Amino acid sequence: MKKTFIEKSLFLLLFLIVFVSCSDDDNNIDCENASLQTQIGRIFIEDQNGNTLIGPDNMFQFQNFIFSNESTFIPLEFQELPGNFNAVNFDSSLMGDSEDFKFILNEDETQFVIIKIKFKTIEGDCFDQRVFDVVTVNGTIAPSENKSFSIIF
Repeated sequence: MKKTFIEKSLFLLLFLIVFVSCSDDDNNIDCENASLQTQIGRIFIEDQNGNTLIGPDNMFQFQNFIFSNESTFIPLEFQELPGNFNAVNFDSSLMGDSEDFKFILNEDETQFVIIKIKFKTIEGDCFDQRVFDVVTVNGTIAPSENKSFSIIF
């Protein structure tokens, strides 16, 4: 049976629609419309057994924390996490690479640690991302991941 011109045209049109819809451009990320995300860092304060020391019934009260150096004050945000973990979040883009920052832990400012973070850059599709490379607390390397670290008491 011979196909008519309309049937051939319809087949060609369907083929083109499928071909165009399956092109490689679907995997491209639209960087023009992407927004830069805040570079959130996270601090955990724990005892030797991994129990949180931040919170109303714990050793350290969040409202007393101050994170700064001589020229920069870093705003902090308290976060309760599942599993009875509490953390302190901060915008790490406000920190210079390998600068000393004082993290005050109590109201009368007698308990504090000196934190230094060396950053590394990970290339992203639209934006590069700064993550923690090495974190030291009072000169000792602290357990850390890309965006979080622990202070152990």
